[in-house]
Amino acid sequence: VWWDLPLIVMELIPLVMYGFSGKISAYQYLIIALFTIAVGVNEEIYFRGLILRILTEKGKKHAIIGSAIIFGVLHLSNAFNGKNIFYLILQMFFAFFVGFVLAEIVSITKSLWIVIIWHASHDFISMTTEGELDTKALIILAIQVILLMIYAVGIWKKSITE
Repeated sequence: VWWDLPLIVMELIPLVMYGFSGKISAYQYLIIALFTIAVGVNEEIYFRGLILRILTEKGKKHAIIGSAIIFGVLHLSNAFNGKNIFYLILQMFFAFFVGFVLAEIVSITKSLWIVIIWHASHDFISMTTEGELDTKALIILAIQVILLMIYAVGIWKKSITE
């Protein structure tokens, strides 16, 4: 749980700034919850389970960095949704640092459960808060990227020595 605490605090930023949407019905919240749980489980099994394990043959450092790069670059697929370029760049860095931190957590704890729960929670909050893709949202995303970068550097040494 302690490894996930900085990630939880980071998720409180958009939740406090925007709150949950009043435009979403209870049924839609349920559908979004099921969807985000499925995404969290699948992406974590794939990226922090399979890819991290495969890349570990090259060493733990390479595995953490490699899986984070793949995770970050694949999030550029949101360009197909017509997102603005600044948002795409921030999202790629966000996904890279999330991938980096989650790979470090899995490397230390040897468990996917914490990262699956965080991932599903993050996606749920992202999809259900009131925020629009405006300057305020871009600033929040930039702050989250900086917090992730600090957290990633902070646990890098521990994940490599474990």
